[in-house]
Amino acid sequence: MAYTLILVIHVISAIAMIGPAFYLQRFLAFPKASAGGAGSLRYAHGTARRLDRLTDTGMILQIVTGLLMGWMEPVLFQMLWYDAALVLVPVIGLYMKFAARPRIRSLYTLVESSAASQADLERAYRRLWSQALPHILIVQAGIAILILLMVLKP
Repeated sequence: MAYTLILVIHVISAIAMIGPAFYLQRFLAFPKASAGGAGSLRYAHGTARRLDRLTDTGMILQIVTGLLMGWMEPVLFQMLWYDAALVLVPVIGLYMKFAARPRIRSLYTLVESSAASQADLERAYRRLWSQALPHILIVQAGIAILILLMVLKP
């Protein structure tokens, strides 16, 4: 019964981690002029920040519940997919924290502090976005590998 409860928490935390991480790039893309410009961008960034916290919480719960399941079922530690997942989740989290998130925060800062015209804001935003996007895609690729490990496990 306890293992099942931990497994349920593990699955829910995986959804909390994976969903926002995959959708983040949609929130951060610069909107079309007809979509409201900087105002809608500020709203989207607020939503992205809230989702970002959910991603962190999900990732921590993933690690904790994954280790608890391994402690309860030690045979898991003998499975390559499990060991790979235990390494991959913290690596993804650390990469997000130290490589992707600082670049994303520069987007937040630009939008919050900008009093520039729409065209200047868009130009600066697109430049910063081009620096952030590869890191977001690396995080998403890591999560895709993690999903494959979970789905294709023996």
